[in-house]
Amino acid sequence: MNLYFKSLCKTVFSVFIFLGFLVNLNSQIVGNVVEDAFFQTNNQAHAKAFQDEDVSFLLQDVSEDIRLMPEFQSTIISKANVEAYYEAFFDRFEISSCERQSFEVTDIGEYVVELGHFNMEIQDDKKDYSLKSRYLCIWEKQGGDLIKTIEAWNYSHATDLQDRLRFKEVPSLIPAFAAHVPIADNISFELQALNVLMSNIIIRHDHEIWSQFFSDDAMFVYTANPIYQGRQQLDAFIKKHATEEVGVFEHLDIRNDTILESGNYVIELASHIASYRSGQYSGINTGKDLRIWRREENGTLKIYRQIAMYD
Repeated sequence: MNLYFKSLCKTVFSVFIFLGFLVNLNSQIVGNVVEDAFFQTNNQAHAKAFQDEDVSFLLQDVSEDIRLMPEFQSTIISKANVEAYYEAFFDRFEISSCERQSFEVTDIGEYVVELGHFNMEIQDDKKDYSLKSRYLCIWEKQGGDLIKTIEAWNYSHATDLQDRLRFKEVPSLIPAFAAHVPIADNISFELQALNVLMSNIIIRHDHEIWSQFFSDDAMFVYTANPIYQGRQQLDAFIKKHATEEVGVFEHLDIRNDTILESGNYVIELASHIASYRSGQYSGINTGKDLRIWRREENGTLKIYRQIAMYD
C-alpha cells in the first residue's frame, strides 16, 4: 500500500469520525448516556427565544402537563397555561438581555436533573431591573428524546419586583392548598414521616437534626442566598438560618402532592403552609419545593438536591 493511499484512508476515516460526532451532538440520548451538548445548545436557544419573546419556541420541548414553579408566582400546570404565563411576562416586561447555562446534569434513570443559572436584564414602564436566578429542571426520557416536565427557579438576591413577578390573570394554583399524596405505599409513608419530622424540628429551630436530612454531597438552592453544597456549607447555613433568621412558627405543615420514583432517586414536589411571627410582623405564607432524594448505601433516604421558592 503506497503512502498516498494510506493518507487517503486516514483522511476518510477521520471524516467518518467527525460526522459521527456531529450526529451525536444532535442526539439527546445515545444509549443510556445523556449528551451534555444538548443542554448547551438548548440553553443558548432558550435564552435567545426568551430575549426574542418567542413563546412557541419556549414550548416546543415541554410536556403537555408541564409544571412551572417560579419564585413569587403560584404554580402553573399545563402547556396552555405556561403559554399564558410567558405571554403575560412579555407583555409586562421588555427583555434587553438573557443568558442561560447549566452547571450540572445528572442522569437518574427515567429522568434527567438539570441545574443552571438564568440571568435577565429587563425593563417595565418604570425602570430597569437585573434578575439573577437559578433553575432546576426535570426532563423525562421518552424514546430518544428528552421532554421537560418540571421547571423551578428562584433568585439569588432580594428584589422589590415580587408583586410585578406575579401574574394573577394566569391560571395557577397554590400546591399547599391542594390535595396531597395519600399514604398508600412505602414511599408515601416514608416521605410523610420525614416531612412531619422536618416540620417539628424547624419549629424547634433544631439545626442539628435539620442538617441530617441532607446527604454529605447535597446541594440546597435557597431563595435570596448563594447555592450551598457539601456538608460544611450546608451545616453552616442551616445553623444560621434556623437560629438567626427563622421566626417563631405557630404552625408549620410540610406536605407533598407528587412523588416520582426512579431507581435510587425520588423526585418530590413539596409545599408548606406556615403561620409565623417575627418581631412586630406576623402572618401566613406558603411556599413550594422541588426535592431530589437519594437512597444511600445504608438504605436511608437523604435530600440530594433541593430548590425552594415562596408563592
